[in-house]
Amino acid sequence: MLTITSNNNNKEPKKVIWIHGRSHPSESPASWHLEGMIEQLLNNSEYSKALRENCIFYIVPFINPDGVYGGYSRSIANGVNIEINWDRPDSLTMPEVKVLKKTLENVLSKNNIDVFLNMHSQIANSVTYWIHDAKSTTPDFFRKQVLFSNLTINGNPYYKSEHQSFSAIAPRYAEGWIWNKVGEKSMALTFETPYTYYNENPTGEWVSIENLYELAKHSLYAISDYLLLNAHERVVVDNPIVSKQKLSLNNDSKIMFIGDNYIQSSKDNAKITYQTPVLKQGNYEVYKWIAGECKEISKNGENIWQKCDEINIRRDKKVKYRIKLENSGDKADALLFVRKSN
Repeated sequence: MLTITSNNNNKEPKKVIWIHGRSHPSESPASWHLEGMIEQLLNNSEYSKALRENCIFYIVPFINPDGVYGGYSRSIANGVNIEINWDRPDSLTMPEVKVLKKTLENVLSKNNIDVFLNMHSQIANSVTYWIHDAKSTTPDFFRKQVLFSNLTINGNPYYKSEHQSFSAIAPRYAEGWIWNKVGEKSMALTFETPYTYYNENPTGEWVSIENLYELAKHSLYAISDYLLLNAHERVVVDNPIVSKQKLSLNNDSKIMFIGDNYIQSSKDNAKITYQTPVLKQGNYEVYKWIAGECKEISKNGENIWQKCDEINIRRDKKVKYRIKLENSGDKADALLFVRKSN
């Protein structure tokens, strides 16, 4: 297992992300995607440094190393598919799963796992997450999963809303096991790359190591945005100053909001001020999250980062940024500041 973090003296508790891959040995694109995530986590960019400062990543690239070495398709050496071995009695639980459970329990004894990702590749010619329905989990857990998926879709040429997948959560899978352990505390999903081409389009871009690395960048963006990280080059701000004017904080799980709540106005032309952490000198693009209905497939223009401004910061400083809600009933949620390359 790889542990990726920094030894900074951050007073705030670090977010914890667990990622494992290759339970099915034949799914090699998933390994290139995960390798892309690892390489980006380890580079010297300000963004990657911030991820290491604010997070602990526990990564198991190959949970079925014997199967990979042996060239099997979906099993370990004795023919068992460990992907669906998580709810078996101890006598029928494979050693690989026993080790993973023990390691996860050790991590959970110290910290919550905020994001849990199970990396795969699928026969369908598209990227997908397997999102667990509200009936088998809760409406708010469903919202968190679809939010994470939409954050991955945002600006991503390789993944579209219509290619999301949905199912009931099941204890035979790792996500079902972690759900039974901690419930809503861990946002757990299976992610799948295709083998061939993206977006069900054979005349479009085909899978390559280069674009799997690009896809990995979007996976990391989803993690940092979902966790509201101040990642230097990509800063999410979700601390609006709510005055006594007719504004209310809401957390209706039927709305796909970021963080703990969103703002709704009960009058026209309401103004909201956000306070950023220290932004480094440079040019920034500013985006606002357009919180819409929490549905399997979002309406056009909803549940996306929408660009609203460009600003220049001449010296390192905190910034107060104001937005206006033009109509009664309008919603406001998080802002995203993306530092542009020189």
